[in-house]
Amino acid sequence: MRREEFMRIYELLDTVSPVPFDCGRICGEECCNGGDEEIGIYLLPGEESVRAKEEWRMMEETEYGLFVKCKGPESCERSTRPMQCRTFPLFPKIDENGSVFLEPNDIDLPYVCPLIEDEANLDHDFVDKTKEAWQELINDPIIKKTVESWNE
Repeated sequence: MRREEFMRIYELLDTVSPVPFDCGRICGEECCNGGDEEIGIYLLPGEESVRAKEEWRMMEETEYGLFVKCKGPESCERSTRPMQCRTFPLFPKIDENGSVFLEPNDIDLPYVCPLIEDEANLDHDFVDKTKEAWQELINDPIIKKTVESWNE
C-alpha cells in the first residue's frame, strides 16, 4: 500500500477518539513514551513510507514486520500516527468470511492501559470508523496476511 492510501485511511480516523478526553493524561502517555525496551508498535507493510526513519527512536525489522519505537508524544506528528496508534485499544481480527471484527487488545503490554483495564465504553463513532479503516486495509492482500498472522 502506498503513502497516499495510508493518508486517506488515516483521515477516516482524524476526527474520532476512543473516549471524549485525552486518555494519555490518565496514564502519563505510557504507550507513547517508549522508555521501556518493550514499548513500541509494528507498522503495517508499506506504512513506513508515511514517516521518515529519523522520526523514530528505533526501527527494527523482525519476523513480525517493522517494529518502531516512538521518541515520545512531543515528537509525534498526530496526522502521521501509525494505524495501531490510531485504533488502540481495539485490535483487528478477521472472521472466516474475510470480514473484520474488533476486540479489545489482549496482548500483554508492559504498562497498564486504563481503557483496557477499566473496560472503558468506547465512542461508537470511533469503533465504527476503526472497523471501516481496518476493513479497507485488509483489501490489500499483504496487509490481510499480516493481520491474519497477528491473529494466530
